[in-house]
Amino acid sequence: GGDSGGLPKTTNSGEGEGKPPPPPPPPTEIRLSASASSVRAPIGANSYTADKAVDGRRDTTWVEGGDGPGLGESISVQMSSPAALRYIKVCPGFFKNSAIWAKNNRIAKATIVLSDGRRIPASFADVETEQIVEVGGGPVTGFRITIDAVYFGGDDLDTCISEIAVEPQ
Repeated sequence: GGDSGGLPKTTNSGEGEGKPPPPPPPPTEIRLSASASSVRAPIGANSYTADKAVDGRRDTTWVEGGDGPGLGESISVQMSSPAALRYIKVCPGFFKNSAIWAKNNRIAKATIVLSDGRRIPASFADVETEQIVEVGGGPVTGFRITIDAVYFGGDDLDTCISEIAVEPQ
């Protein structure tokens, strides 16, 4: 037979119609932490650890500690919560002031590997300004930036990143 098993039929009673949907929750602030394949030794009271690239300050910097200009050295950034990223923002060089920026190496090309395995080749202009790398796609929990080429400063040794930030989608 055509019996529905005795389950009552449901109908829309109209309740809830015309009410605005609840507001979306505020976006979760994504905090960043970082580690690096190498770090330059401190100079006096100044240290150049990976966390300096995610502290929100352009007058501090991560400086790689590898041989020469640090080709192949990397900084890994972990996000406090997974998120789909619109882009990654990078301040290539030491942004403390223009003289120090010019004196130190800046990243020219890098490979960014996202936590989901996607690889993004990135190129940076040799200008003292924040630059963006488009990401897109699904949520990630972090990424690694590996130095592939640099613009040389005065000493040909220290390659710096003053700041790394993310822009969620």
